[in-house]
Amino acid sequence: MAIMMPHETFTPLSIRSVVSDISLTGLRVKTYQLGKKDYLELIKNVHFAKIGFDLPGVEESIQGHASIVWVDYHDKSGEDQAHCLLGMKYERFLGNSEELLRRGLENLRSPAPGSMPAPEGKKLG
Repeated sequence: MAIMMPHETFTPLSIRSVVSDISLTGLRVKTYQLGKKDYLELIKNVHFAKIGFDLPGVEESIQGHASIVWVDYHDKSGEDQAHCLLGMKYERFLGNSEELLRRGLENLRSPAPGSMPAPEGKKLG
């Protein structure tokens, strides 16, 4: 994810993020690189972030722009280090990324080749 920070003269700040939830309308990412004050500034001052991510079974990276709609900062607790969850809403896809996202999400919903779906109302294992 690359974020345009106004106080840094709009130089993109690259933040390595892990996608923890994804849909056709947005995604949730988990980051570890900034402090709480920085994340709160993101939601007040930053309107867009450039995003890029890969999905299993999709040959190209999905790229586009998203707006940051919520921030949930977590101080160090237990075994986990301080991190932040960012809720992001897609604003614009680049190239054929919207179609790639649709295809990738469909692949994630489909059972793996050779696997059997669980019977309705029952758990396997």
